[in-house]
Amino acid sequence: MDKVYYQQADLWNRPPQPYQIQLCTDILKLIPERIESVLDMGCGNGYVTNALPKNARVVGTDISTEALRYVKRLRVLGSISQIPFHDRSFDLVQAVDVIEHIPEANYSQALRELKRVTRRYILVSIPFMENLSSGFTKCGNCGKIYHVNNHYRSFGMIELFQLFENKWTPKAFIFSGDTVSPQELFFRALRTRLGVLTELDVAVCPLCGARASTRVIDSKTNHALYVLARYLPPNLVLSYPNRSECVVLFERAGQPINHPNDPEMLQLVSGEFQEPKLVPAVIKYYGEQLVMETDLARCGNPRDSLSLVWKSGGHLYYYPNPQRVSRNQLLVPAWFSPRNLQTLTPSNTFWNGDRGKDLLLTAIQNMEKETLSRVLTKTFHLILKRIGWKNSKLGT
Repeated sequence: MDKVYYQQADLWNRPPQPYQIQLCTDILKLIPERIESVLDMGCGNGYVTNALPKNARVVGTDISTEALRYVKRLRVLGSISQIPFHDRSFDLVQAVDVIEHIPEANYSQALRELKRVTRRYILVSIPFMENLSSGFTKCGNCGKIYHVNNHYRSFGMIELFQLFENKWTPKAFIFSGDTVSPQELFFRALRTRLGVLTELDVAVCPLCGARASTRVIDSKTNHALYVLARYLPPNLVLSYPNRSECVVLFERAGQPINHPNDPEMLQLVSGEFQEPKLVPAVIKYYGEQLVMETDLARCGNPRDSLSLVWKSGGHLYYYPNPQRVSRNQLLVPAWFSPRNLQTLTPSNTFWNGDRGKDLLLTAIQNMEKETLSRVLTKTFHLILKRIGWKNSKLGT
């Protein structure tokens, strides 16, 4: 039934979303110089495919004939689990938001196929640290619970380092896509914690093929949860990834960019990945916040994007477009450091276990200190009853 989902015209005839525009920009930064051929596996409507270097032989491949209608480069119908090309046919093979969609039965074979058809590089992008449960819906026809976007797995840094065997070196990571607000992160966590399912008009049940994503929460309750999310500790977001995508460039038997024993180094750069320009900056702590101080007026071409870059253990970690905390200060998120990055996995997140329960109760207690409308108070009373919280002043 997955093929039914990907044949929907509504998936492919929409203008690109902001996160897709940023993702395409960052993917192009990571394409190595002197690449003569690229296979874009699972290319969709070709938004990224069509933007790849004009001097390279580019092929877009997808299982959807509907998606391929929009591809302007050479296009081929084909599956990632049986890529229709000979061994080492391309300098670089990329899979942009693809591998999270592969059913478990085909997953290992698909990764082998990516390695088989490339000569040197594999580039992948994935939804980063996705709260997979927050995307689950229920089929109104057969009752199956499934992900609205047909995602079968989520990825953190641990999963990305384990994606290919030791013959493949991850050269660079770019944390791309949207910068998700703290309230949105907490809202998704709360819905997951309360077991609230979602809905999407283009969701297709993989079991029966019905477009019958069930609404399981009314708009008032949904709004109440979004309000409740404002009362969770705001400093939590500094320690949790708030970028929606991660792009990784792997090289076959590649040598690390710098020696693994080199000291860690945080820099501010402008320009492209291939030719970054170092921007003079000073690292300072302000309370619990780490910032980079620089004279942004002297950074050169104002159209050049700025990125925070860690060099560590032979790998590069890029954080484009960092948040400004003042005119000449850029925030360094607490999670964006090699030490913290190495521990990131979706199975260890702030909404799981006792920590998630404690955070939820903290939000409720913080919320109780304010006077709320009668409608919100009644709605919250129902939410608190649902989760078994009996020691609240709300609704009394």
